[in-house]
Amino acid sequence: MDLLTQIIVAVLTSSAVAGAVVVAGGFLARSIIDLWINMSLKRYETSLQMSLESYKMSLQQSALEHQTQYAKLHETRAGVIAELYKQLVVCQGSFYL
Repeated sequence: MDLLTQIIVAVLTSSAVAGAVVVAGGFLARSIIDLWINMSLKRYETSLQMSLESYKMSLQQSALEHQTQYAKLHETRAGVIAELYKQLVVCQGSFYL
């Protein structure tokens, strides 16, 4: 019986050690994969953030060009309306003479 007990203890001990090694290896592999995924996601997030900033700058530039263009248009229209009003006042004044 003593020999049988030693064999059982040896088998269980080796199984326990092998199980512990498998669990530790699985945990280590999972940690490495998580780290790699997090690094990849961080790089992708940085890339997207840079693209977003580029698009924002482009949009601001377009908005400034649009604002400048239409400010000049409104200024021209205001001048034309003022001149037309002057001519209307002169025309109205000539009817009463």
